[in-house]
Order: sequence, then C-alpha cells, then structure tokens
Amino acid sequence: MDHPCQPVKFPAASPARILRLSLDDESRLLSLARGSRTMGLASAIILAIETGLRRSELLSLSWDQVDFDRRILGIHDSKNGHGRYVPLTQRALDELIMLRGQGADKPCPLSTSALETAWKRLKKTACLPTLRFHDLRREALSRWAHRLKGDIFKLSMISGHRTLQMAQRYVVPSQSELLSFLDA
Repeated sequence: MDHPCQPVKFPAASPARILRLSLDDESRLLSLARGSRTMGLASAIILAIETGLRRSELLSLSWDQVDFDRRILGIHDSKNGHGRYVPLTQRALDELIMLRGQGADKPCPLSTSALETAWKRLKKTACLPTLRFHDLRREALSRWAHRLKGDIFKLSMISGHRTLQMAQRYVVPSQSELLSFLDA
C-alpha cells in the first residue's frame, strides 16, 4: 500500500541570494547611518558586517558576552538553540571599545522596531532598495570564508549553522576573492 503523502510534491528550496555589498555601497551606508537620527545605527551595521550575527543575536547582545581580552563574543541563545563563539575582527573590537567608552547600556542599544524603521529609511536614502539587513550576515560570512581560506567547517562554527550545506549557502565569493587564491 502506498503512503498517502507519497504524491505530495514539496517546493524546491529557494535559490540563495547572491547579493554582495560593494565597498562603495558599504561606505555610503555607513556615511548615511552616521548622519542618521538613530543613534547606534552605524555601529549595528559595522557589527553585523564584522561578526555575521543574526539581527536578533545582535540586538540581544549584552556586555557580559563580550570578552575583550580574548577577542570573542559568546553567543548563548541563538536561533538554533546552540551557543557558539564568534571571533572579533579588529574593526569589530574597535567599535565595541568605542561603544563601551560612550557608556552604551549594551553593544547594540537599539530596539527591533527602531532598527527596522531606521533600516528602511537608510536603504531608501542609500539607493539600495533590495538590501535586507540579513544580507549583512551573508556579507560577513562571505568575508569570513575568504579569511578562513574556504574552511567551511570553521565558518559553520562561527555562523552557528548546524549543517555545512547551510553555511555554504551563505558564502558568495567575489571575483577578486576567487582570483586571490591563484596568487597564493
């Protein structure tokens, strides 16, 4: 006897987005964010690009999760329920040191609604209407993949993906990154 669900066809997985943030786009975003009336917007963008944290992880981050001496973030509560450690680039570390020096209550002192509202306004002003905040995670993980010379296992540990396939889906190497391996 056939299983009753046998004829059900599941939709194919949607194709991964291949959008990468150019240096010009990043510079424009940050310049406009620094001039925004939403304090902390530029810092949120920098931390998203440098760490690859999900928006919820970034917004719930507290100072006790930042280990300045070891240069890591301890992510205890993530989307998949598994904790992880995220190394801090010099740029991320500098941003966190600056925020702490300014007396910020937490590393990203924005509410979800404040970030969403500011992000919609920012991407419109920056002429990047299709850019999602989540695309900053893809940008971060693509950069991490390049730093790690394609070590997808280490990338999945940083990203918090439970499968190597999901981590790989986030990596979109630029042409210059692909060509740089030829010179190595």
